[in-house]
Amino acid sequence: MSYRLSIGKLFFVAVYSYFLSLSFRSVWLGGIPWWSDPARDLLLAWDNLNKISLIGPPGGIPGVFYGPYWLWLNALVLIFTKDPRFCSLFVVLLPYFTIFTFLLWKLGKFIGHWAAAVIWLIFMITYGSSYSTFIWQPYLVPIFLVALAYLAADGILKRPLLTGILATMLLNFHLSFGVVSLLSVSALFGISWLLKDRSFKKLIYYLTGVLIVFLPFIIFESRHGYNQIKSFSTAFINASIYNSASVGQTGLLKNEILERLLSIPAGYLQVSKIVVGIIWAVLLTRTKFNGLSVFLFFIIGGLFTVFYTSKNPVWDYYFIGMETLFLLLMGVLMSRSKILLTVFSVWAFVLFGRHVGNFLSDPGANFISVPSLASKKAVANAVIADAKDSSFIVYAYSPSIYTFEYDYLFKWLSNHKQDTRLAYLIIPETSQAVLEDFIHYKTPDKDYETVWQKEMPDKTVIIKRWQK
Repeated sequence: MSYRLSIGKLFFVAVYSYFLSLSFRSVWLGGIPWWSDPARDLLLAWDNLNKISLIGPPGGIPGVFYGPYWLWLNALVLIFTKDPRFCSLFVVLLPYFTIFTFLLWKLGKFIGHWAAAVIWLIFMITYGSSYSTFIWQPYLVPIFLVALAYLAADGILKRPLLTGILATMLLNFHLSFGVVSLLSVSALFGISWLLKDRSFKKLIYYLTGVLIVFLPFIIFESRHGYNQIKSFSTAFINASIYNSASVGQTGLLKNEILERLLSIPAGYLQVSKIVVGIIWAVLLTRTKFNGLSVFLFFIIGGLFTVFYTSKNPVWDYYFIGMETLFLLLMGVLMSRSKILLTVFSVWAFVLFGRHVGNFLSDPGANFISVPSLASKKAVANAVIADAKDSSFIVYAYSPSIYTFEYDYLFKWLSNHKQDTRLAYLIIPETSQAVLEDFIHYKTPDKDYETVWQKEMPDKTVIIKRWQK
């Protein structure tokens, strides 16, 4: 038995090291996506070094903002370096390979450590390369979910203060998903409190945890006329009473919402409503109904109800975290059936074999040739090197209008002064018509002439224009 155990530990260490090295490589070589949202967040975090903000990035509802905790976390890193790679390393990568892994191991007390290892392996195969490297605040949600799952499995009333803090913190990192999750956890805590304890001390502790996390929000609202509360209330009233959305967009269709809600966490297959119904029927009819399965029932049921009936647009990113809930559901099923434990284990090893095979056949480390931090940093460095000590202005094209990614890079890499006499146009791969239209719009031919033009490895075009 000890021999088998030692082999299992060695295998886990090898697999752990494999995924850790892949994620670290992506971060260190700049192979992480770098677009407007993370760049905007780091710019806001940079501003926090001069004046601490009580709100975070804007949310999906006009006038409503995320909490400030994501900005504060990144600002702690920016104190020492403005390199986005280190934000990815310390704020995202390390938590997944320490906190997330440790929490799943602790959860193994309730679902079995082998089942927990299978969950971790499938998660890393299918989501690890993005969740553990991308500088995007919703990608920390799985850590909060696993922490809450452990608290629920161990007895949700045991640590009411921590439960309130984590449930509310989840909302601050993923607004749409977090609102439903906080309401679901609160409902579960309230029902458990009524049925089992009724200790006002525990109820006060839970509410205190919620208020502690909301404290920056409360202070900000009290200073600014409670505008966020008004905006959220208006959106809620319009959706629930007047059957209208707060923004004039449609988002995902109903069938697309169902597909995202009922997808297998590995991301390879879609589960039909019948299969999901059978799974829940098995869970509900088994006599061993523990805190973890009840927690999953409340969270998944709440998300299904709200997202499917919502009048406001539901976007694909709203479901970040859903895969973690289904993985935990798999863990519950594996803990109750050796057959399912065997099936999911074999499935995980097959996926891992394919992952290793794909990596060996194509390591894919040429990040400078694809849209990434590395490629956009190369573009910025090319402009800075050419301009030398001259003042210049940069015009970057983006279909979304916002170009925070280059705003951040030039703020970090160059202290140049702006001067419209020397202009650099940065245009990612697009149609010739769009390219020419952008050139003539920003630097009309009657005022500017082209000095040189070159294409970067990721197909981004840099054009140097000089005022006539």
